[in-house]
Amino acid sequence: MGEQNNAIVGHVYKWTSFLSFGFFLYSVQKRKTTKIFFVYLFSICSVIGILSQSRLNNYFLQNDPWLAFSLMSAIIIASMVYYTKLLKDTEGYPYITTGIFLVSGSFLISSAVNGTYVGVDLDVWYFRESINRIVLIIMYVMFLLGAYLFFKKEDSFKLQRIQR
Repeated sequence: MGEQNNAIVGHVYKWTSFLSFGFFLYSVQKRKTTKIFFVYLFSICSVIGILSQSRLNNYFLQNDPWLAFSLMSAIIIASMVYYTKLLKDTEGYPYITTGIFLVSGSFLISSAVNGTYVGVDLDVWYFRESINRIVLIIMYVMFLLGAYLFFKKEDSFKLQRIQR
């Protein structure tokens, strides 16, 4: 079509991020019910992603913000579920999960707004921006909660050493 873009790289990045983050979050689960929930979540979001891609005429040459929305939303939900489980347990990967959430959330925000500024009603734009702000607020709360729990644990270790 005479244009050069990086849509192919974007598609590969979205799908490989979804598959690798999803596999990690699925594999660290211990409860069978959580694993079943993740299978349904990832399956539904994969179908939505495939359907959004099937409506494109030139798949490799067009960016699709709906693909990032469907795939990264599943990763964000799965990382939040795992992160809340980590608040109760002492074993796990809280920093990796926080990183996955931050990367997925910021990628979702930046990729979902690609090409949506022109000819969009202001109400739709405000709605999209409010969704972006909710994701950012959740990211910051998760990070601050993780930092609080880490330093709270560090203080208890210091108190135990002082008492001995």
